[in-house]
Amino acid sequence: SLLKMEKKYEKLCSDSAKLIAQKEEDMDDSDVLSRDYIIAARSSRSKSISDWVPVAQIAVARPFGEWNNEYNDDKAWTAPVVSFYCREISQAAVYGANQFRSVARQDLEYSMECMESFEKHV
Repeated sequence: SLLKMEKKYEKLCSDSAKLIAQKEEDMDDSDVLSRDYIIAARSSRSKSISDWVPVAQIAVARPFGEWNNEYNDDKAWTAPVVSFYCREISQAAVYGANQFRSVARQDLEYSMECMESFEKHV
C-alpha cells in the first residue's frame, strides 16, 4: 500500500511541476496544483513518543484558486487526508521508529504542516 501511495505521490508532484512550467503566470483558478506537507505523530499515552515525530510526507492537490499565499493551511483540505490515510501513516511511523509499534493506531495524534513552513521552522 505504501509503494502504491509513493507512485501516486510522484505522479502528482510531476504533474504539478509540469503545469507550473507550462503556464507560470497564466494560472487559471481551475488548474490543480499540489503542495507537500509533513505529517508528525505523537502519543500522549507513551512517554517514549510524547513529542512530535515527523513520520510521513504527503502531497495535497487542490484547484489553484483555493490556495492561499500564507502558510496557514486550510484544515478543510488537509484534515481529511490524514483521516483517510491514517493506516498508511501509522505504518510509515512504525517503519521510521520502532517505538510506534507499541502504540495503538487510535492512540496516535497527527499534525500536518506545509513543507515550506516545516523547513523554515524545524
